[in-house]
Amino acid sequence: MIAVLDFLNNREKASLIWGFFVIVYVWRKDHSIGGSLLQVVRSMFAPKLSLMWAAAAGYSTVIVFAAYEARLWHATAIKETVYWFVGTAAVLTANAGATRRFDRAYAKRLARKALRVTIIIEFLVNLYMMPLVAELVFVPLVATFVVMQVVTESDPKFAAVNKFVDGTLILIGFGLMVWVIVNALSDVDDLVTREHAEGLLLVPAFTLAFVPFLYGMWKWSKWDQERVMRRWREAKAAA
Repeated sequence: MIAVLDFLNNREKASLIWGFFVIVYVWRKDHSIGGSLLQVVRSMFAPKLSLMWAAAAGYSTVIVFAAYEARLWHATAIKETVYWFVGTAAVLTANAGATRRFDRAYAKRLARKALRVTIIIEFLVNLYMMPLVAELVFVPLVATFVVMQVVTESDPKFAAVNKFVDGTLILIGFGLMVWVIVNALSDVDDLVTREHAEGLLLVPAFTLAFVPFLYGMWKWSKWDQERVMRRWREAKAAA
């Protein structure tokens, strides 16, 4: 357990702690929440979806192994790789089946997302953590304002509140960036390392390498939909 905690940074620890308290609170309010979550998990791992997740995991393993053989990936990037698979690869895989057209425009959008400039900012923000006590305040604060932003932007009567929430999030982001810049400038030698460069380039490189798999999933999804529709038409004609 201690080894796991050492593997996490302060923001991840704070998120884990608050997530535990939220789950306990929700469970105490409604004991049926466990059954509902179990049902969601079961639906996510239906036979066809399980095959899709297995294929995505297998392809991702091939990417990692190829990068390892080329000495472009090391065991120090395991956590970033897991985050990439859960937060990017799995999401893109799920979206590939729902995409109507997998054309050049769609591929360009994927490339733009993978190579966006803000990924550098996200990397730096996640690289320099505040003390755990500060993160325990920062994480729920930001989460609360993000939820408020989602709620208020959908209703015109909350326009004033939405403006306040947006301004607060911008202020928090500015303060966080100042914290990051001060820490980065105070120790440039620690910033420019192989591990950090690997962590920065991992997401865009793996995402671009994942595009052929997404195209294959899109083709398979279309074939499966056409097969189901053909069977339905045949059954209807036979009736």
